[in-house]
Amino acid sequence: MNFRRFTLSDLIHGLIWTVVFLLAFFMQVVPFLLILTLINISFGVSSTVMLIVIPVALFGMICLAAIVVERNRKKNWIKHLPPPPARQSTFVTMKEARANMVPHLRRGPFR
Repeated sequence: MNFRRFTLSDLIHGLIWTVVFLLAFFMQVVPFLLILTLINISFGVSSTVMLIVIPVALFGMICLAAIVVERNRKKNWIKHLPPPPARQSTFVTMKEARANMVPHLRRGPFR
């Protein structure tokens, strides 16, 4: 087996990407969870456990829905493609082009 050796720059690069990912995650999720906690408190939910369970359950449902939708999209991607355009003969294409350029020729035969 050919194992690749990790250098110090590889480790730093991985660490930077991990920090960027975690920062992006927390900057998007934590404000959402705080707002949801404030909504729970305004509805009268005062139990510490429920203030943690409700936002985590809601966020888990959103993540699960996104995973299911993405899995179905990947599985059925061919069904969502538009149908191929209908092939037309050159004669029909020429007739339509001439009829569109000169509107009064639509009533007469193609010459």
